[in-house]
Amino acid sequence: MYVIIDFETTGLDAKKHQVIEVAALKTDLERDFGMINYFCRLHKDKELPTFIRDYTGITKEDLKGGLPEYRGLDLLTEFIDHDDIVVAHHIPFDLSFLFHRCWWEAKNFICTRVLSRMVDPTKSASLGDVTKRYGIQLTNHHRAMYDVYATKEVLKILMPKVKGKYINTLYSYKNRPLEYIPKCTEVILKDVPG
Repeated sequence: MYVIIDFETTGLDAKKHQVIEVAALKTDLERDFGMINYFCRLHKDKELPTFIRDYTGITKEDLKGGLPEYRGLDLLTEFIDHDDIVVAHHIPFDLSFLFHRCWWEAKNFICTRVLSRMVDPTKSASLGDVTKRYGIQLTNHHRAMYDVYATKEVLKILMPKVKGKYINTLYSYKNRPLEYIPKCTEVILKDVPG
């Protein structure tokens, strides 16, 4: 099974910022990546920066009925079975929040951003650009469940195009090193990000 995840946060630093929205979708190849189950939660936060509100569309009012962050992340880790492959578009970002909050690491993962770099090494690997390139609908970008659905379609298109090992593989650039690397990772060093 694959569990595709996405987080919306109050910033980029897992040590300082909070997760305000998390979504996950469980799928598998036998069902042609059809949805088996899903998980989506908003989290209460202490501060919602104006930039993040404008970027995501998430408001203070949206978060009022949310769960405490630790509870939402605990529920997410319970949703992911031990043998599931965790998928995200930029997985070091999402997994860094899980690790710093729950000390939880994925046993196996796929980063669709890495798949995009493998298939189109000179083109932008941002989720918005990848979905546009492959004709994938991406509405409400930067809302977790919408990004999860788009990431599922990216995975469905790119997995057959990639030859070789891509599970637990990340690219790290000398001028933009990864801040968080799961311990099961094979890191491929690159000179310049495309």
